[in-house]
Amino acid sequence: MKKTYSLPERIRNRKHFLLAANNGRKFVAKGMIVQVIQNKYPEKKRVGFTTTKKLGCAVVRNRVRRRLREICRLMFTGVPVGYDYVFIGRQATIDRPFDMLQKDAKYIVAQIMQMMAEKEKKEQGRKLFHSDVDCLAKTDEISESLPDNLIADAQSGE
Repeated sequence: MKKTYSLPERIRNRKHFLLAANNGRKFVAKGMIVQVIQNKYPEKKRVGFTTTKKLGCAVVRNRVRRRLREICRLMFTGVPVGYDYVFIGRQATIDRPFDMLQKDAKYIVAQIMQMMAEKEKKEQGRKLFHSDVDCLAKTDEISESLPDNLIADAQSGE
């Protein structure tokens, strides 16, 4: 039996596209652009597809969107949930061979995964920093509650 993948939930409102454009992170490849922004649904990933009239008539724009949907269906199954992904068609998307578009998508997925790893590492650093600050605060509280002669003995090494 053939394995099929369906598309995640779609982005359809203009305001969500604008949020991704204005506040999201942009990943560029020759065949496409992908904008990524965290959404308010931690268990969902949503995708949107857009093209500009610069690409050509409606037939060409629809073809570009179909190609991007197929790339998303095949290649973006492993990206993290909790984010919106907006795919933007480029002039190169029209005539670029499909295997090259897949390579572009692999490149973008690798960049997205690297961004997520850096973000997670930064969050871990923040958690460690806050736990160190909490430990220091608790140490200060403990040392304030100890008698002065014990603190003086500990500092002198006796």
